[in-house]
Amino acid sequence: MKKQETSQSSKSRGVARKQPVEQEKKEPPNWESWTQEERTRWEERLRKIREVIGARVLNKAEATSYQLSAEAAARSGVPMDQVEELVRHAVSNGNRLDADTFERVSRAMAAGVGRKVDFPALGEFVRNHLADGTRGDTLVIGIYREMT
Repeated sequence: MKKQETSQSSKSRGVARKQPVEQEKKEPPNWESWTQEERTRWEERLRKIREVIGARVLNKAEATSYQLSAEAAARSGVPMDQVEELVRHAVSNGNRLDADTFERVSRAMAAGVGRKVDFPALGEFVRNHLADGTRGDTLVIGIYREMT
């Protein structure tokens, strides 16, 4: 039964037809308690993140990957300040991350939502390691360790 479910879910996401996967739209935690002004500001910040990525990452497929990863982190509840900082540092010329590493870093940060993670400290940890040249598994594993 499990194989059938996996096969069906792959088809529903467009994999079988080689179509882009649509990201499930969900709102950040406690969205329903936000004011309209807070929601509008959050959506505007997300739009600006997409623009920054589009302007800085010239490869369209890589830019789309960055955008989806950043949006997924924000929608899962990573504070927008931290998503903006991650994007700013990850797409800068000196710290450039490949799209796969960016996706894994943003996913690792999202794993901290609901776990009482000090996101400003985690963001500083990521920025410092990017500046030091840490990349790939070393960076991602370091993020998970930092949250424990």
